[in-house]
Amino acid sequence: MIFGFINKLSITNLNPFSKASRSARLLLTLANKENARSTYGMFLTSNLAPKTSTVNPTVEVLYKDGKKLTIDSSKVNVDRLTDMIDSYSRTLKFKDMIQK
Repeated sequence: MIFGFINKLSITNLNPFSKASRSARLLLTLANKENARSTYGMFLTSNLAPKTSTVNPTVEVLYKDGKKLTIDSSKVNVDRLTDMIDSYSRTLKFKDMIQK
């Protein structure tokens, strides 16, 4: 994933025991694994839901240019979720390359 153009990645209503939270859990581990917080200065926040909660997890991404993306992660797998987040990051990377 391209974390260099993301200011904040927020995962809310994450129930670690729910099957619907699988893609959000995997995205969270991917963001921690890549050391995105220390390398790129990205803020990573997560809000855990109670074990009995039936609310779907939500992923919110705030990009460097101010665009905000909100995704219901229970409806997509982790590959599609990362593609959705990376698509705008690639656009910003391309714009950055053109400006240089």
